[in-house]
Amino acid sequence: MDLYARYHVCQKRRGWRFVLCSLLGWVLFMLGGSGSIAITWAGTPEGPEALLYVPLGPGKKIAVINLASQQIMNIFAVGIEAHGLAVTQDGKELYVPALRGATDIAIFRTDTRERIGTVEVGGTSHHLTLSPDGRFLYATVMPSSVVVIDTKTRQVVSTLTVGPGPGMVVVTPDGRYAYVTIGELDQVAVLDLAAQKVVTTIPVGALPDHAAITPDGKRIYVTNNFSGNVSVIDTTQNTVVATIPTGKGPHGVAVSPDGTRVYVSNRGETTYAVIDTATQQVLRRVEVGREPGHLSLIEQSGTLLLYLNLLSTHQVLVIEAQTDKVLTRLEVGVDPHAHALFLPPSSPFR
Repeated sequence: MDLYARYHVCQKRRGWRFVLCSLLGWVLFMLGGSGSIAITWAGTPEGPEALLYVPLGPGKKIAVINLASQQIMNIFAVGIEAHGLAVTQDGKELYVPALRGATDIAIFRTDTRERIGTVEVGGTSHHLTLSPDGRFLYATVMPSSVVVIDTKTRQVVSTLTVGPGPGMVVVTPDGRYAYVTIGELDQVAVLDLAAQKVVTTIPVGALPDHAAITPDGKRIYVTNNFSGNVSVIDTTQNTVVATIPTGKGPHGVAVSPDGTRVYVSNRGETTYAVIDTATQQVLRRVEVGREPGHLSLIEQSGTLLLYLNLLSTHQVLVIEAQTDKVLTRLEVGVDPHAHALFLPPSSPFR
């Protein structure tokens, strides 16, 4: 049994054993800061584990969370200030963009955490999005581009000018169109991916930040950071069909796997908002702590779980979404940012 496995076992102890466990946890975190740690239990006899990768921004590390145990498996150094990530569909490679200090995207093996290559994109990059079939990677690159990378060849296939301050890309389920938030223009650019060009732009609120698409691809929810609201885009008409006030500084956004709920973190305050997609109304706002950030919604055997970053405390919270009950708080030691999910087909997660 390795150190991480022992740590997860001793977390259940009490008294002096709990104190010893806490010390072991601190040692593991410090080791994670200096490099990677071998993990012997990263998979099961049935296949690979479902994992959540969280870049730790200025810490230049990545935290790996096991969704089954709801615990941190590893924190390893990458030497890159990353605020976004993408993991390939087979779970074998992790693409890590540099928000500052470099103009390439690094590629790491997920099993050894070894850096195995780079892709030059011509500027600092923020968020990464995979195409539905996993073949292409879309990177928002400063000052005004989306760079398209072939994940098989690890080569740039095109660079598309979209406008100043590109933030996040979402791709329709059929892979035909991409929607890109353009922060400095208060709009969303629509890309025809076959034609490799912008076909239209959609005015939204002030400083559109992040976006999420419903499973059927019919609606896109865009957080407008300066407006305190979310724009709802109808992808059949490419128009805004609703504007939903959510709170101060909306930031992260995620749609539930069944498409009935949207969760929005209000980074400018202490809440997240829950939206009913049938009525386009906020059902409730939930107090969670200062600076809630990026989030993910994951369903496990009928239970909806919210993984929510809390920047003020350097934590990732695991919340039962239906009850808003915090199940656990995962300490990552520095600012957590945008999540990347690996959900193997054999896993109970979606």
